[in-house]
Parts: sequence; structure tokens; C-alpha cells
Amino acid sequence: MLLKYKDISYFSELFSFGGAGSGHDMPLPAMLLSCGHSNASRYPDYLCDGQHPAIIPFAVWQYTLAGKGVLDFEDRKGILLSPGTLMLLTAPHKYLYYPAEKSHDWDFLFVCMNGDTALSFCRELTSFYGPVNTLSESSSSVSMARKILSWAHGRKIRSRWIASNLAYELMMSTARDLSTSSKGRSYPSSIRLAIEYCAAHANHSLSVGDLAKVSGFSQYHFVRQFKKNVGIPPSEYIREVRLSRARHLLQMSTASVKEIADICGFASAAHFSRTFRSRFGMSPGKIRRTGS
Repeated sequence: MLLKYKDISYFSELFSFGGAGSGHDMPLPAMLLSCGHSNASRYPDYLCDGQHPAIIPFAVWQYTLAGKGVLDFEDRKGILLSPGTLMLLTAPHKYLYYPAEKSHDWDFLFVCMNGDTALSFCRELTSFYGPVNTLSESSSSVSMARKILSWAHGRKIRSRWIASNLAYELMMSTARDLSTSSKGRSYPSSIRLAIEYCAAHANHSLSVGDLAKVSGFSQYHFVRQFKKNVGIPPSEYIREVRLSRARHLLQMSTASVKEIADICGFASAAHFSRTFRSRFGMSPGKIRRTGS
């Protein structure tokens, strides 16, 4: 099963964004697909599988209002989705989410989007902040999601241009909220310097020692402080930055796999392909073909 829930407003049922086979509408960079206010706890077999074979590329914005859910994201199991948490994901990707065993009334808002810009931007947000963050219910992005649901139920979204603009507004308000609320913006200056240096030099032969030198710490102390503040070791962070950049280039450029491996600082195309498959569960070529 891909999804099981009710009380969903599907835009494809409410509005026409160019009929099948018309071919006259220019693809838009961000587009609403669906939205809803759901209570998954009413359905014992509720499960969302980001690698379901029937899935098409999309991004999901989901905010827990009450109860609890669980996210298994890549190799991380049991991430709790409690009230006040925003989950941001793109599919296809390796994840599952479902109600917590003892959760009562897992209640959440969700908005699904697609389009090249929406998918790329949501991947970047997830890569930088992680898939789960805490946001106030009064935050601008939660207010924006409520506006989308209200407009959908009131049939106010009368054109694909309005739908695209609302999707873009939701992404921008989410980015703004995360930038001011996420711990990623409150790193100590020494750690922030290392992160910025990594982003600027990820295509070079970069080592943990290089980042430690930039931070002003000994390598031993730097590794401890980096993991304490960022949540992962600096070696893993370097790899994530490179892989994120590589994924973006695969989706947005015509550069060959070998060229992308060189640009992103991998020793060889073979090493890049092995690392990429291990991280994302599919080859660079498949990512490019599917646009996922």
C-alpha cells in the first residue's frame, strides 16, 4: 500500500491543470498536487513508503498537530513525529512513516507538490536541516499550509498559476521559518566556519583535518564538537555535501557521471557510483532518468 487516508482535497479532482494529452501548458517549476487534514491513527495499516513502485516524484510537507507518528529515514529508525514537528520529504527516497504504536489520534496537515524547483528546493532543505524540525503552530509556513487547505476546500484555486504560486510561497515561508528556528543557524562560530569552508571547497580533496584547522581546534576536539553540534561526524558531513551537490547536478545539468564525480571531489566515477548507490538506494543514472 502506498497511502491510506481520508479527508484529502486532491487538486486533480477539483481543478484542471491541462488535460491529458493537451500538451499546450508550459511545465511550471512548482505545483500543488494535493493537501489535507488527516488523522492516520484511525487506519491501523496506514503506511507511506517513499520507495513504493507506483510512486511518482513529489515533495511532501507535513505538520503534526496532535498524537505521534514515526519516521524511518534512510538508515535512521524511529524518528518521533510529535506535535509541533514539521516533516519535509521528497520521493522516491528511502523512508517509511506511520502512526506510533501508542499514539492517540495522529493528526496532521499535509501538502504535496511537484515541479523541478519544488523538488530540488525541498531536497536542499532536507539535506541542510534534516527531514524533521520543530516549528511553532503560529509560524508562517503552517499558516500558509492552512491557507492552502482553506482555499482548496473553498474552491478558490481556480488556475494552475495560482496553485503554482501557493506552492512556491509555502516553500519560501518554510525556508524562512527553518532558517530562524533550526539549530543549524545557532552553531558556534568555529563550527559555522568549518561548515562554510566545506561548502566552498567540497570539490577539492577535503579532509577532516582541513576543517579542524579552519575551526581553530585540534582534530580530536573538533570531531567531538562537530558531532555534538551537527549530529553527525565531520567525515560524514563532507560526504553528504558532496552527494547533495552531485544529486543536484545529475538533475539539473547534462554533465556526465564522470564529470560530476570530478566536480564533487570523488576519487573516481566508480567510487562516486558506489557511494551514491549506498546513500540513495539507486544509481546516478537512475536518479537522472527518473528525476527523483
